[in-house]
Amino acid sequence: TRFQPDANKALRSVPGFRARVPIGGPTDAWVNKQIAKYRSMQTNWRARQLARDATMRSASEGQRLMWLQARAKGLLTELAVRFRITTPDDRLCQECESVDGEEAKLDEPYDSTGDMNPQVHSMCRCSEAVDTRSGKSGRRVAAAIMRAARRLLNGE
Repeated sequence: TRFQPDANKALRSVPGFRARVPIGGPTDAWVNKQIAKYRSMQTNWRARQLARDATMRSASEGQRLMWLQARAKGLLTELAVRFRITTPDDRLCQECESVDGEEAKLDEPYDSTGDMNPQVHSMCRCSEAVDTRSGKSGRRVAAAIMRAARRLLNGE
């Protein structure tokens, strides 16, 4: 299967492998067990990565749709734009740093990626916020959007 890596490559990448090699050399059973552990660890990591990416994209799309509904209800003007926000720490990659603050209309993709979502790559921590450009306080607009969302959920 695609998760059966070359044995030597897999064993070299298992942390602390040399320290765990049995005295007298590894047996086939021990090597197979280490490969199985590594495969399981990598498969689980990839599954978590895919789930996180899907969750982040879905949450971003839900947020964007809420902003579009707020605009349709008159809570946001046509001038409102969304903008990317990066996490400014030592894990910030150059790809994300280059799009920090990039703006897009609520119903248009970001120019740099051609994508509606703020995430630039897998495991991306970029998010987005809305700039109302209406002179209203962001807190007041957010509160009005939340009230409207509650009314929609309650069927009002």
